[in-house]
Amino acid sequence: MTDPRMTLHELAEALRANGIPATEDRLREMALAGKFPFAFGIRGDGRSGRATILIFRHAFYAWLDEMLGCKSIRI
Repeated sequence: MTDPRMTLHELAEALRANGIPATEDRLREMALAGKFPFAFGIRGDGRSGRATILIFRHAFYAWLDEMLGCKSIRI
């Protein structure tokens, strides 16, 4: 079974494979700002300040298919 989650790197690669330029940094900020229906993030606290981003693979591809108006390339 495929992992139901994606990393930011996988998300960026999937968007690029479908002709949409994307950087991991920009996608992280968009997830933290609540701009995606398939992902959300929590800003870290403490010294590292690292964010935790949760991206749902199935929901992402459903969203991407809708945005493109056709079946997207899966990676």
